[in-house]
Amino acid sequence: SRWIYYAPIRLNRWSMGVKFTHSDIMGDLNEVNYIFRLILGIGLLLLLALIWTRVMTIFKPLRLLLKATNKIGGGDFSIELPASNRKNEVSQLTESFAKMQSELKAYTENLIKTTREKDKFASEIKFAAQIQQRILPASQNLLADVKEVNIYGILEPAEDIGGDLYDAFMIDDRYLCFAIADVFGKGIVASMLMTIVQTLIRSQSRYSTSAVALVKEVNSYLCQNKRQGNFITLIAGILDLKTGVVEFCNAGHTPIYLKKANQQCIRFGETHSTALGMFEDLKLESSLIPLDIGDFLILYTDGITEAMNVDEQFFGLERLEDIILMMQNPSPEGLAKYILQEVRQFAGEAKQSDDLSILVLRFNHPKS
Repeated sequence: SRWIYYAPIRLNRWSMGVKFTHSDIMGDLNEVNYIFRLILGIGLLLLLALIWTRVMTIFKPLRLLLKATNKIGGGDFSIELPASNRKNEVSQLTESFAKMQSELKAYTENLIKTTREKDKFASEIKFAAQIQQRILPASQNLLADVKEVNIYGILEPAEDIGGDLYDAFMIDDRYLCFAIADVFGKGIVASMLMTIVQTLIRSQSRYSTSAVALVKEVNSYLCQNKRQGNFITLIAGILDLKTGVVEFCNAGHTPIYLKKANQQCIRFGETHSTALGMFEDLKLESSLIPLDIGDFLILYTDGITEAMNVDEQFFGLERLEDIILMMQNPSPEGLAKYILQEVRQFAGEAKQSDDLSILVLRFNHPKS
């Protein structure tokens, strides 16, 4: 392309024109423009190189850190985190992850240790529960070979092992001993105390056929071996199979119910003392209940009457009395199971908070 510049000459009315090529006019500018573009391109490349270097300086440690944290997340707490000599955000993040790694490792080791101890404790609890089941009479008819009476007992602990006790055994050919007790508290300690009390009652009965003497012996032992929560409520009774008379001592326990053959229900609610294990000089008395043929004695622990439903209402004595009166000509097993069934139905979805124990005795006839 060409550039033409002209101008008129006024003296002779001529015009003068000069022709230039594009390169003559724009050559220097193009050279400057080329140099500027070259510098700009080189600067841009240097800037990109700088940015890339900076990005890689940050990204590479992040990638190594990500790889290490993935292994930590998989449970490998021995992995070493990438070291960084620079004091920047990545190094701070690495330090935070290193601290978290150390805490996670310590927490995991402690969790493993705790789990092992818990498993060991659960195993010991299971073993203790098996021992308790072997010591206590099973939920079945007791003393089946004694024709003068029928006895049935139920024990359902709130936890793996319970603190309730029931027992029935022959002292000799004439006298039958029965007992029901509730140890304060739950767990292994309560279970051990329950076992001691049962053994004590059985051993002491060899020397006396007095309910008061049995209860005194238990109270004396508990007071001499005082520990926190070492208290129990207890009913001990002695039945003379020849006369049908029951002597019983109630030490802070729930009432005894007598259901007569004529369907009359009598509550013996008065206790003869406080719970055992608190006062060594405890004054004890006893009461007598003459049994006629077909009469029932119903004993239970407070887990029955204090069972709660989801509305936090108690099962109570009135419901228990209604159930006892409702059953017509039951067997001891049938009556005990029916009471337990009604308690469960009343509680519904509410969690069982206490052991449930029931002991039912029916007097069939005097011993000849």
